[in-house]
This record gives sequence, structure tokens and C-alpha cells, in this order.
Amino acid sequence: MCGFTVVRYKSQEKMNNNLKKKLLLCQKHRGPDHREFTESEGIYFFHNRLKIIDLSNDSNQPFISKKTGNIIVFNGEIYNYKYLRKKLSKRKFYTNSDTEVLLYLYEEKGEDFIKFLNGIFSFVIYDKKKDTLFSGRDRLGVKPLYYFKDKKKVIFSTEIKPILIIQRTKFNLEEVKSYISSGNLYEDKFTFFNNIFIHEAANFSRLNLSNFKFFKKRYWILKKDKSLICKNYSQFYTKFINLMDHSLRLNLVGDVKVGLLYSSGTDSNFLRYFLQTKINKRLKCFTFGWKEKKYDELQRLKNLKINTNKIQSITTEGSKILKNLNKMIFMCEGPIGGFGIAALYDLFKIIKKKKTKVVISGEGSDEFFLGYFNFYVLFLRNLYFNNNKLFRKEFDKFKENESYRDYTTKDFMNFSRKFLSKELFTPDAQNMSDTDLVNGKTKTKKAISLNLEQIVKNYVTKTKLPKLLSFLDKCSGAHGVECRVPMLDHNLITFLYSNPDYFKVRDSLTKYPIKQWMRVNKIPHHDKKHFVATPQREFFKNKKIYMKICKNISNGKLVKYRILNFKKFKIKYQKYLKNNNLGNSFFIWKVLNAESFLKVFKESKI
Repeated sequence: MCGFTVVRYKSQEKMNNNLKKKLLLCQKHRGPDHREFTESEGIYFFHNRLKIIDLSNDSNQPFISKKTGNIIVFNGEIYNYKYLRKKLSKRKFYTNSDTEVLLYLYEEKGEDFIKFLNGIFSFVIYDKKKDTLFSGRDRLGVKPLYYFKDKKKVIFSTEIKPILIIQRTKFNLEEVKSYISSGNLYEDKFTFFNNIFIHEAANFSRLNLSNFKFFKKRYWILKKDKSLICKNYSQFYTKFINLMDHSLRLNLVGDVKVGLLYSSGTDSNFLRYFLQTKINKRLKCFTFGWKEKKYDELQRLKNLKINTNKIQSITTEGSKILKNLNKMIFMCEGPIGGFGIAALYDLFKIIKKKKTKVVISGEGSDEFFLGYFNFYVLFLRNLYFNNNKLFRKEFDKFKENESYRDYTTKDFMNFSRKFLSKELFTPDAQNMSDTDLVNGKTKTKKAISLNLEQIVKNYVTKTKLPKLLSFLDKCSGAHGVECRVPMLDHNLITFLYSNPDYFKVRDSLTKYPIKQWMRVNKIPHHDKKHFVATPQREFFKNKKIYMKICKNISNGKLVKYRILNFKKFKIKYQKYLKNNNLGNSFFIWKVLNAESFLKVFKESKI
């Protein structure tokens, strides 16, 4: 975890010292251990370092090649850097860092070097001989990279705020409107600011500094590999466990303490006990809970008879989240995902206090083991067409849920059809779209019917995972902590994506191989997914909260910019209050976040 900014003025104008100081300080939260500035050939490099691999000052950045004069700024970790270093046996090394390996590998292999990397990364390399800026980002976009380019300058940065210091720009109101309408965030290159773009994951770019022309190329695509398909479940299970073991060992690389984001859920318990039993590694665990006992993670862990005495935890509540929302949105540079992400933001404060610089998290399991309810429904739908005998067995299990007890096969097929789209759903399968709340037209997607394979890929590369990874990076980075995601190792997910879904779901249990490993090793776990894990819905059913929010919104920025139809929002909120069911409060959260964003960044003096 580091922060960097690279600036090049086309006219090579000089940058004043006051601006340099601001740029060096504005990402100190991402890299509190060292900050440094370098200028070369009219290019300005700013870097804030969080020391994780090779803690010596020799590995500070910007890092300059003694042989070529090339310069790199880099954020993230190259997990296989020791292996790659051995391949560079002819080069003389001056550090034990992955940064030096990264730069030399580029010099030896050229632009294709990026294919050899296993890790989470974003970087910019100045190639002195070619007079180019070469930038790249990891396959799934775990590490952020933004850019701004006009006729006068180009800026690369791991955050948006440094770009705004150099170049104030107007809000991209169409993106704000689209967020309220669809619930989507970070699914393409556009941000909430005009002309500030997201560098796409799994892409590299080359900027020719003589003519300011960009060349971009995708170097990796998530696709099925027939050679990875297993003959049977036993083979699949064994291969998965081996790949998981390899990924976790890679994710432990570094010279600092590693912790675990922990909960009562399947994924974090799998990671915790896999590390203990297979790798003999005991990590300090961090979790959060709520004052409402129904959602308290510590209590759910106790119900599993797990000793919670050494687990570091915080307890939070909705009123605290509302109070701190503006600050969180400023640090996250956009809306956050919900109460769970807000609680996670606060948890990272504790992680930092406990001097833990790296934590592991279980993102990716739901996508590749069909953990979301809509994925499970579509899995059953596929069985109906391809294996009716197995469908009957799984459908009987599905109907054990009292909400679907009376469903006929016809009812189920009609119900499942709504999930065959690019629409985004909550974990318990409620639609996240609210097109009725915005004024005028929004950018709309062409309504096409997708299959489960396409929807999984869409979640991974567009609608779901990119924003989850962004939330993780922003929340951890705000407190100088790096978050790693071993279940998203590119070799592991390619293997999972290539293999049949019936290896991943059995007896109505999604993530079946994970749960099998836990049963075999006698690890306590919940078989059924806990879909609604925060008290967000109950919190917004409070009339005082309703009045406070409506007062805030009625004369706010969303109304001023004619984005929100406040009358419709108010009516929808009133219906939500009267509804005896918990319902879906996401429309309230979206409006609240969008309003806060517009206010914070309109009024802030970055």
C-alpha cells in the first residue's frame, strides 16, 4: 500500500514549491512511513510509502535505475518477486524489494513483462530512452490508478484528490445520476469528476511524451481454459485446495505482521483455519459488531463455539455512521457500499493502532463459488435445462425456504428469469435500481438476456467486484493498511471459472468445496449464508431519521442540480416506513451518499 502522483506538463513548465508540498502531503495516509519527491526531464514524481517488503530506506521511491535512469513509482505488492528476481540473474541488485525487480523486469522483457506478475499493483514507469510513461494495473483492479489528460498536461495518481489539487474539474453529474438510478459504481472508466478517469484493470498504457498520444492494451481476460477442466469432483477439490494453498503462501509475503478481516461467515473462517492447519500460520483477527444483538458478529462466533477472547473488535451503530459519513466519503472519494463498509472503515483504525500493516480478506468467494442468491437461482435454472434429475433434487432443497415453499416449477422458472440481466441485486436478491427517483434520462444499458457464466463475469469485471475492491482499498488506505485478497489469485479464479458449476454447489450449499474442507477438518461454520449482516434497514425505518434525511436532501445539491426528484423520493421513503417488511433501504443510502459527496467535494479545500 502506497500512494503516488506523476505529473508532466507538455510545455515542461515549472511546478511551484507550495504545490509540491501539497501533493506530497495529501496521500500521507496511504504511505505514512516515508515521502519523497523527484523531478526528471520535466516529469514530477511524488511517492508516499508504506513499508512492507524490504523495510530499509534503500527501497524508498521514486526508485531510479542506476543502469538506465528509468524511474518507477509503484503501489501494491508483487507476490512472486523472489522467483522473478532469480530470472534476472545478470542484473546487479541494490535492495531486496519487489520495486527494483519490477523496474528491471520491464527493462529486460519490455511491455510484456506485466504478464509475469502475480500480485496487486498499479505503477508508472518513466522510460528515459523511449521518452514514454508506461503505466499498468493488476488483473482485477485491486490497486487503484486514475489519470487526467488535456492539451497541457497529464496526471497519474492512486487517488483523485491529488489530481483535484492540480486541476479543479466539474462534477460528472451523469455518473451521479446513474449511481442513484442503477446502484452501479466504477463499472467503466468514468468517475464522479469530468475528465478524471479510472485506468482500466488488466490494461497497460504507454504515453508518448513527444506528442502526448496514448496507446492502451489489455493484457489479460477472464476466460475459460478447457485444459483446466477436471474429470470429476474429487479432482476439482484436490486442485482447488492446492491452488488455495499456493495463493495464501504468496499473500503472506512481506516483512511485517499480517492480520485477517474476520467474521462468522464461511470465507474468513476458511481462511483462518486453512492458514492454521495447512500453513501453520496464526493471524491476529479483526472484526466488527453492532449494538443490535441480531447482527453482532461476536455473538455469532460464540454460537459457533469459537473463542473470541483474542479477537480484536469494535461495536458501532447507525447514528455514528451518519455522523462520520462526510469524512468517510471524502477519504473514499465517492459513495461507500453500506453500513458494512462504513463499519469496516472504522475497524481499520483499530488495525492501524495494533500496528498491523497488512490484512487478508475473503473477497471473490461469492463470485466464483456462486454465493449470491441470484447466482444460486440461475444455477438451478441451468439444471432444469441440462440435468432435470439433479434439478428435482436441488429444487426440493430450495423449497425448504419458507418464502418459496409453495413454488411450482413454472413459478420458479418465471421467478428466475428476472436475474438473467445486467441488473445489480443485493446479496438477498433485491433489485438495486431506482430509475423512478431521477429527473430526465440516464445512461442506460441495452436490455439483453445473459446466462450465468456471463453474469458471473459481469459481476467480476464490471458491476460488483470492482466497487468492493475499491471500498477495501480506500478504507484500508485511509489508515495506512494494505488489504490482500488471496481468493482472487488469477490462477485460482481462472481454474474456478473454467470448471462446471455443479462442482461448486451441492445439496443447496453454495461454496461446497470450501464447506467440505471445513467439515473434513471439523471447523465450525454456518452452512447457510447470512445475507443481511447489518441493521441498515431497521435504522432507516425510524421516523426521526426520515425527517432528518428529508430536511437535508430537500434543499441540497441533488435538488439544486436537478438530479433527484425529491417528491418521488419522499413518497418512496414514506412507503418504506409503512411497510411491515424490512424491504430494501438502498435507495435511501444512495441518495444520502450522493448528497454527501456533492456537498463534501463542492465545499472542500483540498
